[in-house]
Amino acid sequence: MTAGLIGIVFGNLVFMATKNPSPPKHYLFPWHAAGFLMSVTWTYIIAEELVSLLVSFGNILEISPSILGLTVLAWGNSIGDLIANTAMAMKGGPDGAQIAISGCYARPLLNTLVGIGLSFVFASWSEYPSSYVIPRDPYLYETLGFLMGGLLWALVILPKKNLRLGSISTSLSNLGELTYLTLANNKFEGQVPDFFAHLPKLSVLRLAGNNFTGQVPSSLFNLSQLFILDISSNQLTGSIPLQMFLRFEKLEYLDLSYNNLSLIINNSINSTFPQLRTLFLSSCNITVGREIPFNACGNKSNLSQA
Repeated sequence: MTAGLIGIVFGNLVFMATKNPSPPKHYLFPWHAAGFLMSVTWTYIIAEELVSLLVSFGNILEISPSILGLTVLAWGNSIGDLIANTAMAMKGGPDGAQIAISGCYARPLLNTLVGIGLSFVFASWSEYPSSYVIPRDPYLYETLGFLMGGLLWALVILPKKNLRLGSISTSLSNLGELTYLTLANNKFEGQVPDFFAHLPKLSVLRLAGNNFTGQVPSSLFNLSQLFILDISSNQLTGSIPLQMFLRFEKLEYLDLSYNNLSLIINNSINSTFPQLRTLFLSSCNITVGREIPFNACGNKSNLSQA
């Protein structure tokens, strides 16, 4: 009843304060906060209903509560986290993926240490001075095994990885028909994989905003169909002759910014970049042997940014 009255009041306020053709233009924070709270509330209600439905099926089918808690109930309780962490990873900016990964382990760890800990404290307190006896369950050891495994992973293995995603999976090399690949802002480490040579139809490759180190692999220059190449904001080192980029005859966008690369330009450049329109070389300590020959970009009118 109370929730219905509150909904009617706020609904009338929204109807009186807004116009159909356009969104609100004033006092945006209350609107954003209300939208966020409404989304969280609906997600919570739907998740609770799903969990209740699964519990009912478990009771009907006489499935152990422990098994339900380790499987379908755990999945149901994770729906809200799944939505929030997915949104953070996709729309959270450069650190969104790492924040989402942290959230995947922070909430279960909090539930385990605080939720179960407080529950046992209150249960033991209610039985004081007698001892609290944990109900016998044939699946108790399985439950404790899952619990200890999750704790060890969250407290030992994950911190050793510095909450990072690691390296790019080599399974991508099996996608021979792939034409567009963006792996930007994922905090990948190590060297740039050389299996990109197995993706001959790749036309867009974005690896910006990671922690790649070492030299740019020579196999990368075999991707003759590339028209967008972005490897900026990494920790790449080494020297790259300008002639290597001449292999990209369709290249329109090239970003080498914010690395520690040295671009070597020889006097014997005869070929051109006929399609190059955007070139970024900012803050990557580039050294050149002589003046950059912009005539190598073909028709100079095509170069819109440099």
